[in-house]
Amino acid sequence: YNLDGIKCTNLELLDKTNDKIYNEKINQNSYKKKIIPNINYSNYFNVNKKILTPKQSILEINENLIIPESFTVELNSENTILLKNNAFIFSEANWKVIGQHNNPVVFRGEINNFGGGIFINSKKKNIFKNVVFKNLSGPDIYNRLDNGYKITQLSNNNLNQFKYKFIKDENYLNNLNNLIIYGSVNFYKSNVELDNVFFSNISSEDSINIFKSKFKLKDIKFNNVGSDAVDIDFSNGEISNMNFKNISNDALDFSGSKVNIENIKFENVGDKAISAGEYSDLTIRGLIGKNSFIGIANKDG
Repeated sequence: YNLDGIKCTNLELLDKTNDKIYNEKINQNSYKKKIIPNINYSNYFNVNKKILTPKQSILEINENLIIPESFTVELNSENTILLKNNAFIFSEANWKVIGQHNNPVVFRGEINNFGGGIFINSKKKNIFKNVVFKNLSGPDIYNRLDNGYKITQLSNNNLNQFKYKFIKDENYLNNLNNLIIYGSVNFYKSNVELDNVFFSNISSEDSINIFKSKFKLKDIKFNNVGSDAVDIDFSNGEISNMNFKNISNDALDFSGSKVNIENIKFENVGDKAISAGEYSDLTIRGLIGKNSFIGIANKDG
């Protein structure tokens, strides 16, 4: 994508050693082409007209899954989504996930076998209120193994450090090699509201990635993040009452976005507390931070 958020289809490369120009077509890598087509959402969800609800209170998913746009997925405090073996959910349906303040809905992997995460592409309202996301590694996009895969595990020191273990499995189906999705929780061309959400032990490139969407993020906490916590690209919205602790890379990373930010706190951020890039327009009120390598970086326009 260029700075205006327009999808690029071709790339022109100049080889300075011989002044020869090469034209390369960019493969957008549709996730629908990456998933084995026989995976069926009805194996995991009850179908009542246009509403999907989990078949078990602890719903274990160990394979990549596509949910079509004609539905709404509803979860409450009785529900836990357990993702294993890098399993990833792709949803064109919108989600209504509402837990209780002291009894949240949980999306998680296991401590010794992180799950992948979720990608939502729905313009209908997506609500996540009183929710926990933990032990997630994002989609398995870097897999070069044809006889197995790596699982992510929580390191013994428990401070945004992770370790990896090879699992031999020639029948592994969750490989999403070269797919361009970096977050454990992703919203693409969507409308999303997050309220009282906790992210913990996230090893993916981004904990949450919001792209070309409208959003409202309120009362969000991050702890033990292996790379960026929040990455927002070409989107407009509001952020209030966020807390970041033990973030290896950037806490808030913006590209081409217009955002109002209020009351954010940072502790132990390895790179930038706030990165404002690609002509982002940010209004910030109330920022407290300590032990960050860089406070605020205004760059790339």
